[in-house]
Amino acid sequence: MNKRILFLFFGISIITLILSISYFLLYDNSESTKKVELNLIATLGSSDIAVGSNRLIIGIQNPQRNTITANKISIDFFQEENNTSVFKFSNEGYFINWPNSKSGIFTTTVDFDTPGDWLAEITPKDGEYKNQKARIVIGVKSISSTPKVGDKIPKTNNLVAINTEELKNITSDINPLFELYNKGVDEILLSKEKPLLLLFATPGQCKSFTCGPQINIIKTLHENYRKDMYFVHIEVYDMQSRNSEGEFTEISSVIKPWNLPSEPWVFLINKEGIITDKFESFVPQIELELSIKQLFNGNT
Repeated sequence: MNKRILFLFFGISIITLILSISYFLLYDNSESTKKVELNLIATLGSSDIAVGSNRLIIGIQNPQRNTITANKISIDFFQEENNTSVFKFSNEGYFINWPNSKSGIFTTTVDFDTPGDWLAEITPKDGEYKNQKARIVIGVKSISSTPKVGDKIPKTNNLVAINTEELKNITSDINPLFELYNKGVDEILLSKEKPLLLLFATPGQCKSFTCGPQINIIKTLHENYRKDMYFVHIEVYDMQSRNSEGEFTEISSVIKPWNLPSEPWVFLINKEGIITDKFESFVPQIELELSIKQLFNGNT
């Protein structure tokens, strides 16, 4: 079984925990961060964080390892200077319900100006765990591994369906929408007619269990905005690589130029082929609609 994506979140959690412990041992005596009782445990779900704008995904648990909920969190960001953790800025984060679950994650958009390790101190602003705290170390790269906002997208020669019969060779979605597969990405960009929403996901074999709910949201958005933009779904796995157990075993060559470390991913792309926004992991409809409207208004 291909466990590449199955263990991604777990692997990130372990690495983050090790980095956090090391950071606290070295720098927890600084004036800006000392004497803080940490009652909660934070886990970073984002896997590609770099200088510039980033959508962070954060899970928070209590000491019993149960996921907590709150409407809003505050996040204070620190960076080391001369062996001291210096406060840089604050952000707010918001709770997102995980699909088909009562639990969820928190998300915020952060603009990092320098690479390196950043310390984030997280505080729920309401709910049962109001004003309790967690800390997490965030490793920020100089350059994003995936195409970044402002980049022109790589050449993407996706499979295109001429009729509905061909969909079984293009998508693992059990209830596919033909209009998500009848246009090539390169063809769309060449026409420069409308912007594009591009989803990378394998709903038939998604280790995060969010690809199915995500593609259903994309179908709803297609219904609402199909006159104004194109929508394309591309499988993460090669549909021809199914083994005897019915599992896909090879990453599709179509997505390799995108260098995606996880799934699902959503990219918003303007008529010139420039990425205006990108989202790792599950994105609720309201968040995507806000970004789509900003794209339409040119506020990206």
